[in-house]
Parts: sequence; structure tokens; C-alpha cells
Amino acid sequence: MFLGVLVSVDLILLWALLGAGLGVWINARGRSDVSPIENRFRQAKNHFEGLSVRWREDRFDAQFRAKRQALDAFKGELGQLQQKRDARYSRLVQDRQTHALRAYLDQFEIESASIPGIGAAKKAMLESFGIETAADVTKHGVMNVPGFGPALTERVLKWRRGLEARFRFNARGGVDPRLVADLDRSIAIRRAEIIKELQAGRAELQQMRHVAVAQRQTLENAMREAVSIYAQARADARAVGVRSA
Repeated sequence: MFLGVLVSVDLILLWALLGAGLGVWINARGRSDVSPIENRFRQAKNHFEGLSVRWREDRFDAQFRAKRQALDAFKGELGQLQQKRDARYSRLVQDRQTHALRAYLDQFEIESASIPGIGAAKKAMLESFGIETAADVTKHGVMNVPGFGPALTERVLKWRRGLEARFRFNARGGVDPRLVADLDRSIAIRRAEIIKELQAGRAELQQMRHVAVAQRQTLENAMREAVSIYAQARADARAVGVRSA
């Protein structure tokens, strides 16, 4: 741990010298004759033990490690973006017939279609529900439009099926350039987001380090003072015969 280097040798030696008394409590409950010396000893001991607990908790190191792990995850994702792009492009190649069919059907608008029983009002209703071209036509979608029962829905579906029958797929054709552009755009956006997170995260780590070092040093100084007071109070208590001192 980067903060662990702040522990100096002389402080460790002081802890070792006083270690025998850290777990012992004064059995003074119910007594009315606690002397000022014994009371000072108890207060000094409790204060030092409280500081020791704070030191062992190591909250600063835990926060620092958690932030580092989050940044490592971003770095890992950044390194895999190209692989992710390649995998998604491969799926576009595999699905290019589906995409080509949709692009073909998307050319045929409901508004200009000739469908028996589907006039301007019905077409406007379909469009208001997002069914604007043959590519948007599905049985479930049309059935959800008010005024379209099974009979009218089947007429719209028949119109789409007739268009599909005329579709011819060129297996040697490439992926729709618009889909490739969308893919590359999404990858670029994610890359920019990750880089921004990494840059902000590195600055935050530096700030956390400075704050943690300063707070750790303050705690160490407080412990030095507490050790000194505790040692003197313990010696005074033993000199007057206080038990467990």
C-alpha cells in the first residue's frame, strides 16, 4: 500500500513497547475513589486505542484501490474496442441479406401504395403509429392500429409479401455503408467516453493520493503525541500502584 511507507520505525517501536497495555481495561466500575492519575491514564489509553483503530481501518487505501480497479476496467474495455468493432462488423456481414431486404422495403411508402380498402384516412392512421413504409409492416404492428382488424391487416401484409417476392439479394455485395458508418460512429463515441473517464480518473487519483498522504501524516502525528501522553500516564499510574497500568 502506497500509504504504508508513512509508518516510521520509531513509531512502530513505540507501539511495541506499549503493546502489552493496549488490550487491558481498568476495572474501576462502581468505584468512587478513582484518582486523577488513574483517570488521566484511562483517558490517555482510550484516546490512543481510538487512534489505533482509525489507523488500522485504512479507508484511504481502500478508496484508492477501488478507484484504480475502476480505471483498470476502463483500460481493459479500451483495449478491446477494436475487437468489439470487428465482431459487430462480422455480424453485419452475416446479416447483410436481412439489412438489404429492409433497405429495399423501406423504399416503398404506405402513402403511395395501392392496397384495396386502404384509403388516405387509413394510411394516415398507419403512419401515425409508425408504419410508414413496407419495412415497418408487421402483423402485430398493424393489428394494434385502430380500425385495422384481421381482414385489413391481411391486405397490408399481402402488399408487403408481394414486394418481398420481387427482392433479389446480391450475395457478392458488401455491407450497407450507412450501417458501417453507424458502427464506426458508436465505437468512436465510446472510445472518447472511455478516454475522458481515464483522464478524469487519473487526476482524481492524484488528488486522492495528496489528500490521503496529508491525512495519514496528521493521524501519525496525533498518534505520536498520544503515545507520549499514554506512556507518561501509564508510568505515573504504576508509580502510585494503579493496577493494570
